Amino acid sequence: MVNERDFYDHIRTQNPIGKFVLKKYLSIFDEFVTESSPRKIIDIGCGKGALTNRVCLLIEEPSILGIDFDKSNLSLAKSNYSLEFLNADGYNLPFKDNSFDLAICTETLEHLKEPLEFLDELKRVSGEAILSVPNEPYWSLKNLVRGKYIMNGGCTPNHINRWTKTGFENLLNEPYDKVDVKSAYLWNLASCS
Repeated sequence: MVNERDFYDHIRTQNPIGKFVLKKYLSIFDEFVTESSPRKIIDIGCGKGALTNRVCLLIEEPSILGIDFDKSNLSLAKSNYSLEFLNADGYNLPFKDNSFDLAICTETLEHLKEPLEFLDELKRVSGEAILSVPNEPYWSLKNLVRGKYIMNGGCTPNHINRWTKTGFENLLNEPYDKVDVKSAYLWNLASCS
C-alpha cells in the first residue's frame, strides 16, 4: 500500500492556499452537517478521526461512531479523540437497518472497487448521508503542478475511481432520491437522502 499523506493533516496546514481551499471544504461540510441536525451519526472511513471529532463541535451531544477498515488509523483516532471507534468493513456494516440519522463518508469512495455496493450499505444503515470525493480533473492537476504522480497523469495512487462533479452526482442519483452536490475546488461534497 502506498504511504499517502493523510488528507486531514492538511487541516493544520500553514500554506495560505491550502488554508483557503480547506476553508471552503469545511464550510460546506459544516453546512451539510448542521442542516441535517442528526443525533445518531456514523462516520464510515473515518481515518484518524478529525472530521468525526469536528461533528461533535457542530452538533450538541451527538452519538457518533467512527468506522474504519484500517486498524492503524483507528489506533491514532482513539489516541487523539475521546470518541467511539470501531474496526469494520463498510461493505458489511454490523448494524440494523436505519440505525443512524446520518452517515458520513469522506475521501473513501475513490478507493473502492464497488462504490455502488458500498453506497447501498451506507443507505441501509442511514437514509441520509454526507459524502466527499476528490474533484477531477482538478485533483490530478493539483498533483501534476506539485510534481506528484506524473507517470500516473497526476492520479493519486490507490484512487481507482475518479469523478467530476456531474459524474459524482450521477453516481449518487442511483441509490438516493435527493442529491445536493457542491464543489470546494479540489473536492465535491454531497448531501443525500
